[in-house]
Amino acid sequence: MQSYYNNEGTNGGAGATVTLTNAVAGHTMGSLALRQSATGGAGGDAVRAAAGAAGRGISKLTVADTAAASLDVTAGVTASAVGDLASTSSRRAGQRATASG
Repeated sequence: MQSYYNNEGTNGGAGATVTLTNAVAGHTMGSLALRQSATGGAGGDAVRAAAGAAGRGISKLTVADTAAASLDVTAGVTASAVGDLASTSSRRAGQRATASG
């Protein structure tokens, strides 16, 4: 979810935080591969003002499958973009991305 371009002199809006917790699941006696990834929203653009801060990505994945012959689990995050600047102004730092599994 990106905050959009603002009028001259108005700060860009902050991108949204995206949190995924156990968004995927599965159970099998064969091979099981599960992947989930969260990307925070991009910050809004600005002209002669502060660009919007990037949103945070959080991904948490817990899997308990004792019957699977093999298990491949990935919890990932992608850093989102800070808003662009159309002229001299201040750029904000990106947010941190957190993955656990």
